[in-house]
Amino acid sequence: MEPANTESSGSDPRVLCAFNVNMDCVHTITGDEIKRLSQCIEFAVENSEIPSTISSVDDLIISILYHMRRGTGGELLINNENVSDEIASLFPWETRMGGNAGNIANVLAALGAEPVVNVPSLTPRQASLFHPAVRVPVTDGGVSLTSPFDASEEGQELRHFVIQYRGGERIDTPSGRFTAPRENRIIATFDPLNRVMHLNPSFRAFLEKPDPDVRGVILSGFHLVPCELHREIFEERLRSMSEWLATRYSHAEMGGFERPEIMRYLLEIMEVESIGMNEDELSMLVDSGDDWEAIAGAAEQIHDEFDIPRVCVHTREFTVSISPDPRKEIAALGLGAEIAGRFAATGCIEKDVKLGLSDDGKRAVDDLLRLGGMRAGLGAFKERDGFSVCVHPSFISPEPVTTVGLGDALTAATFYMLVTSFIP
Repeated sequence: MEPANTESSGSDPRVLCAFNVNMDCVHTITGDEIKRLSQCIEFAVENSEIPSTISSVDDLIISILYHMRRGTGGELLINNENVSDEIASLFPWETRMGGNAGNIANVLAALGAEPVVNVPSLTPRQASLFHPAVRVPVTDGGVSLTSPFDASEEGQELRHFVIQYRGGERIDTPSGRFTAPRENRIIATFDPLNRVMHLNPSFRAFLEKPDPDVRGVILSGFHLVPCELHREIFEERLRSMSEWLATRYSHAEMGGFERPEIMRYLLEIMEVESIGMNEDELSMLVDSGDDWEAIAGAAEQIHDEFDIPRVCVHTREFTVSISPDPRKEIAALGLGAEIAGRFAATGCIEKDVKLGLSDDGKRAVDDLLRLGGMRAGLGAFKERDGFSVCVHPSFISPEPVTTVGLGDALTAATFYMLVTSFIP
C-alpha cells in the first residue's frame, strides 16, 4: 500500500478530527424576545418534560423556557427543513464554526497542531471559518492535503441554531416570571449529513493510506445519529477508523444523545484511550449529582464498566477525570481550563485575558485534598487501584462573550498535551 502524498508541515502533532463539522448560527436571546415568543403558547415553566425533538417553533420555545429556568443546556434535533427555515427567520444570527470536530480542529491548529478534518459539506463559507493551519484531504490522481478554502465548492450549508442566554436574565411568561440562574445555551439542529456521520470521500480515501505523521485521533458527532440508524452507522464508521484507533492516541467526545441506550451501545463497541462529556451527558448514562464527588463516582463507574482508561467530565465550575497518569492529567486539564476560559471571555484562544478561578472548583480541589488527595498545580488527585481521580477548577470570565464550544476548547487543549506524550 502506497503512502499518501501528505508531507507534514512540521507542526506537531498531526491529528485526525472526525466526524461532525457544520456552521453554528448563534443568537443571545433576551427576556423581551422570549416573552414575545411565549405569549402564543401554553406552557407552565414548572413542567418537568420537554419535547424530545423539535417539530415546530413552539417546541423550540418550550425547550428554551425549560432550560433558562434551570440554567441548563441541551441539544435537540429539528424534524424537517420547513421548521428549520422558520427558526432561521426568528432572530439575527451570527455565523461561527460549529460541530465538535470543527471546533476542536480550530483550537488544535491555534495551539500548533496540524488537524486533518472530515468536512461533510465544504462550502466556501464553511471553509472561511477554519484556522489557516487546518488541512482537508483531496483526491486528484492520489490523496493530498490542502487548505479548506482551496478544497471548497458550492453545496449544502449545514446549520445548527445556537440560542445563548445570560445568567440573571428575567423572563415574563403567561405562567409567571423567573430569572435564569446562570448562562448556558440550547442547540437546535437540522443537519442531514452529520445526522448520518457522513464521511467525505476524500477523507475516506485518506484513511485507507498510511500516514506515520498522524499522532492522534478525535472522534465526535455520534450523538446526532437517530436511534433507528445508530447500530449500522456506528459499526461502519468505527470499522473505517479501526486501524487508526489501535495505533494512535484516541479520544471520543460524547454529546446529547437521543436516548441513553445509544450512548451505551457506542461505548460497548468502541475501543479508545479516552472519552469526554459534560455533566448533562454523564447523567444520561449513570445516575449522578452536580457535586464533584458524585460526578467522580459516576465517571469511575463508566471507567470500570467499559474499560476506558480515561474518562473526563467537564462542567462549568471544574473538570473531573479518571486517569492513569494523574500529574500529566492535571497539567493537561490546566491548559484546557485556561484555553476554555480564554475562549469564553474573548471568542478566541489567542488573546490574553484576566480570568478568575471558579469558587466551586477551588472548593472541589480542597475537598479532595481533605480526603487524602495530593495537590498538583491548581488541581488535585487521589490514587486508587491503577488509576486516579483528578479535579481541576475552571477559569471563569465575569462577562463571557460565548457559552458555545467551551467543552470542545477544553477537550482540544487537554488532548494536545496528552497526545504529544503518548507512546503506543
